[in-house]
Amino acid sequence: MKYFRFICFSDDSKYCKQTQQICSYCAGLHRYNVCDQKQLTPKCSNCQGSHEATSHVCPKYINEQKRIQTAIDRYSYSSTNTHHSTPVPNSHDLKNYPILSSTTSPITSETLNSITEACTIATIKAIEKITNQLITIFTNKMNKLVQQVSSKYHLPLDATMDFMSCEISPDSDTEEKKN
Repeated sequence: MKYFRFICFSDDSKYCKQTQQICSYCAGLHRYNVCDQKQLTPKCSNCQGSHEATSHVCPKYINEQKRIQTAIDRYSYSSTNTHHSTPVPNSHDLKNYPILSSTTSPITSETLNSITEACTIATIKAIEKITNQLITIFTNKMNKLVQQVSSKYHLPLDATMDFMSCEISPDSDTEEKKN
């Protein structure tokens, strides 16, 4: 794994012994974005080659990728062998998968209707709860926006619309003023 803060290869960044950042272009002790040697040939901080430390042609990068791939292959091979050592039961064997008994009573239309009604009520309650949460979020965002616009243009708050003073009635399409 490449640890980009210090541009070194290690198993984990917490084991990296570097205490200062290293430039990925010139291997200097500064950040890449302040490097003043970008007009010169790059120098890899990993292998001292003439490429950036983030380059995929770096021999250290290639070796690290091989090491990682070997570990992946080794793990994949061992887990593949583990999975095949356990026999899969035959799906047609009635001892492993017995036939379900049909002694249970059939579902009546009354039972089906009560299940449907319960699901419908639960769904409506969930939708109402989510809608109320969204309205609260929207109202808070709009009030923040009004405050930002008011402060930016030096408007008094009473000259702007206060969204908290309006309430939408659930039974009608009109707004009612809060008292």
